[in-house]
Amino acid sequence: MNIFKAFTVRSFIEITLGVMLIAVGFYFFLSPLELVTGGVMGVSILFQSLFGEVISKGLIQLILNIILLIIGLLVLGKDFFVKTAYGTILSPLLQLLLETLKVNPMLILGRINESLDPIHKLIIGSVVGGLLIGVGLGVVIKNNATTGGMDVVQNILHKKMKVPFSVALFLIDGLIIGIGAILYIIDNQIEYVFYAVISMTITGFVTDKLSMEGKSGFTFFIITDKGKDVTDAIFKSLDHGITKVEAIGAYSNEKKDMLICTIYKQREIRLKEVVLKTDPSAFIFFMQTKEALGVGFYSNKDKETKQRK
Repeated sequence: MNIFKAFTVRSFIEITLGVMLIAVGFYFFLSPLELVTGGVMGVSILFQSLFGEVISKGLIQLILNIILLIIGLLVLGKDFFVKTAYGTILSPLLQLLLETLKVNPMLILGRINESLDPIHKLIIGSVVGGLLIGVGLGVVIKNNATTGGMDVVQNILHKKMKVPFSVALFLIDGLIIGIGAILYIIDNQIEYVFYAVISMTITGFVTDKLSMEGKSGFTFFIITDKGKDVTDAIFKSLDHGITKVEAIGAYSNEKKDMLICTIYKQREIRLKEVVLKTDPSAFIFFMQTKEALGVGFYSNKDKETKQRK
C-alpha cells in the first residue's frame, strides 16, 4: 500500500483544501491572538510563550509532526502512516510558507481592530478561526485522513493502552489547554481561556458535522405481507439496496417479510410514500443512523459501479 493508492485524486484535492483552511484559520486568526486550543498548533504557541520566538511556529509544528509521524509508523503501522503522512507534513509546510513569505498574521484581524475594540477582535478571531479549522478538519477526516500531530498520541493511548479515545483526546488536549490557561492567568489574561474553549468547541462541533455529512441517515424496518411488491417498488422508485429478513408474528404465528433499508435523510419521506402506497397495512418503524458505509447506501447502482472496477 502506498500513498497514491490510499487516496483518489479527488481525495487529494479535498484533503489539500481542508489543510489549507486549517492553515488559514490558525495563521490569521488563532496565532495572532495566541489562543491555545490543543494539538500541535497549540503546542507551538505554548513553546513561543515559554521560550520566545527562537524558532517559528511553523517549524515547531513541522519538527513535532515528523517526530510523531515516525512514532506512529513504528507503533501503529504502515497503514496509519500512509493515511496520516500527507496532511501531517502539508499542514506545517503551509505555515512555514506563509512565514517565509512574511505574510502579516494580522492582515485580517489588524484591519478589523481598526474599527472594533480588542474584545470584538477576540470574538471574531476565536469564532472564525475555530470555524475554519473545524471545516478543514471535517473535510480531511471525511476523506479517511488526518493531520497527524497529537492524533498519533491519542491513537497510541487508545489502541495500545486501551484508553477510550474520548478520554485520550481529553487528556492530551486538556493538558495543552490547561498549561495555556495557567500562562493566561499569570499574564492576567483569564478571558483568553474562555475564548480558547469557545474556539475549540466550535472546531469540534463543525468537525463532527462535516466528517459525518453524507454518511448519516435513517434505517427503516418495514414489516409487510407484500415483501416482493414493496421491494420492487423501492427498487423502481428509489433504486436503493434492501435487506430482506423472514419474520414471524408472535401473536398470529404468520410469516412476514421484514425489509431493512438505510437511506440518507433526504429520501425519508419518499420511502414512506412508496411503501404505504404499495402496502397500506405495512408496519414501519425507523431510527436515525449516525453513519452508514458500504455499497448500496446511496443507490443500488453503487454495486454495479464497484463490480465494473
